[in-house]
Amino acid sequence: MNIVLPKRPFSYNDGAAVVEDNILYIYRQVDFYSLMSELTYACYGREKCYYCGRTIIPSKLTVDHKIARCFGGPTITNNLAQCCKGCNSVKGNMSEKEYWEFKKIENIPESKTAFKKKIEQKQELIYSGKIKVLPSEWLLKTKVNVVSIKYQLNEPLGGGFQKAKRKIKKYGNFFKPIIISSNRHLLDGFNVCLLAKMYNMSDKIEIIQLDNVVCMY
Repeated sequence: MNIVLPKRPFSYNDGAAVVEDNILYIYRQVDFYSLMSELTYACYGREKCYYCGRTIIPSKLTVDHKIARCFGGPTITNNLAQCCKGCNSVKGNMSEKEYWEFKKIENIPESKTAFKKKIEQKQELIYSGKIKVLPSEWLLKTKVNVVSIKYQLNEPLGGGFQKAKRKIKKYGNFFKPIIISSNRHLLDGFNVCLLAKMYNMSDKIEIIQLDNVVCMY
């Protein structure tokens, strides 16, 4: 898949990543979350909240995952929106569609409570793999051997690793995809790769390959 990239010239972190002719070239290791956030602002602006339409003061500016990160929503521009902290907090782990529905009933306490309970029930089905939330066109159709993916140890094996390990042991399923560049450098999902090797579950990993992103390091 191709991610959305800004039409105007873009450079991040003193040339660590640049956009040229609708290709994102990454020349050295960068924080992928921060890079995608800046690309999102460059694509969509940072003045108006995507959800409420209000002007955002700089200290209240965030990016929201339209498909929540906790449900495997990737940190790519296609899944991000510039957002005020208020909307981001209220939206929580709702999907974009669910939040638009919620906004129609948020002033009706009974309906709001029932709606949130429905979202909580859905969470278990997503983790177990019974409900798929990622668009199929985002996912790589061909199988890739995880061993062939180039990566460096750029994520600490802290709370995130342990949390992912517990979920895999409980559900036997990787709900979060990994993200790789067109030349198969790992961009996001180190913990997933490590756990897949640890439990010999590479065949269960879903992969998003960014065809208009090239790693040069």
